[in-house]
Amino acid sequence: MSKIGQPVPLHPDAALSELQVQPVSLSGRRRLMMRMALALGVLPLLAACHDDDDKDPPKKSDSRLKENVTHVGTTRHGLPFYTFSYRGRPEVYAGVMAQDVLKIRPDAVSLSDGGYYAVDYRKLKLRMLRLH
Repeated sequence: MSKIGQPVPLHPDAALSELQVQPVSLSGRRRLMMRMALALGVLPLLAACHDDDDKDPPKKSDSRLKENVTHVGTTRHGLPFYTFSYRGRPEVYAGVMAQDVLKIRPDAVSLSDGGYYAVDYRKLKLRMLRLH
């Protein structure tokens, strides 16, 4: 396991053809709040502030789809929490890796049509955060 704040090596052979990420604009205040949460090490706590939105579909969270991965904390379930970007995309997110979730809550992981893992954050009572 990597130490907090250190990049995590991932699989370089992942494809993005199946990945659907909708960019969302962030206000300056929200962007500042996310940076402060990251700097203070409370990003996993912020992710735990979920809203039980039933329309929130599982998110593709397969480690093969991610790059620039840094371990930033641990969730209340004991899952490593990371910042990352999807391969070839500039946006930065915070969330979990499906491969980690499989070990603790396999019921929260599904397999997408493209063969990549997706995480149902609702079952974890978390949400994936877009940082910038």
